[in-house]
Amino acid sequence: MDFVSVGGRKLHFTQSGKGKRNLVLLHGIPGFCYDFRHNVDVLSKKFKVTRLDFKGFGHSEKGDYDVDDFRVEVQAKEIMEALNKLDIHDFVLLGHDIGSIVSQLIAQETNCDLVLINPAYKGMRGRWRDIANEYWYIFFHQIPIAEKMITSNLRDYINYFLDHLTVRKFKEEEKEEYFKVYEEPYSVKALVNWYRAYVSHFRWNNIRKIKSKTLVLWAENDPLFPTSWVDRLWEEFEDYKLVKIHDAGHWPHAENPEEVNNAILTFFD
Repeated sequence: MDFVSVGGRKLHFTQSGKGKRNLVLLHGIPGFCYDFRHNVDVLSKKFKVTRLDFKGFGHSEKGDYDVDDFRVEVQAKEIMEALNKLDIHDFVLLGHDIGSIVSQLIAQETNCDLVLINPAYKGMRGRWRDIANEYWYIFFHQIPIAEKMITSNLRDYINYFLDHLTVRKFKEEEKEEYFKVYEEPYSVKALVNWYRAYVSHFRWNNIRKIKSKTLVLWAENDPLFPTSWVDRLWEEFEDYKLVKIHDAGHWPHAENPEEVNNAILTFFD
């Protein structure tokens, strides 16, 4: 495995392809670079593709990190430092789920082109109340015994997200890859602390209107991100194209990779 040191901590990365343009992939929760297993080979024909695991996630270095270590602003700085050390300066940034928030923060600093998959964005703030039953987990992670409860029921916890939030279900051998990384010490603490940092520190007002050229890929059947929530994209993105992905839930890049890959290649053709 390959690692880049950022702030004395090792971030895992993979690279493939010899395209003239860099494409950097940032995962969501509960995920890691393996989320993009069905995209790398195809996208590598056009791009030099780099996948990164956030600190504490996937194969990146884990440890007894504080809640503040998982502030999205901190993660954005760490990714930018990692890319600088990897000599990646001109790039397209693809972010899914929490990766989409980090991507927007980086785009404000670099004006890089974006691909956002089922993104959290300012126009949807507060709308979770309309489907509060789906967002229980954000508040669950705030309770003191959350880490202990998840660790004791890890496979049920991971299965809930991989089954409930998808249309095309993951294979059992694919789920095993998630089980393995989250069974490692401090893995559960990382995801719990991410949600605690999000609730305690993150404010959408910290993200300005995005001026970058942006491709938004929105799955038609994600319980967490109803398609009706695309109605405010125009308020927050100056130059964007929306493509809806059929027969997919929260992981459209894993559930319907053909449509996702084609949309990305067409957008940057």
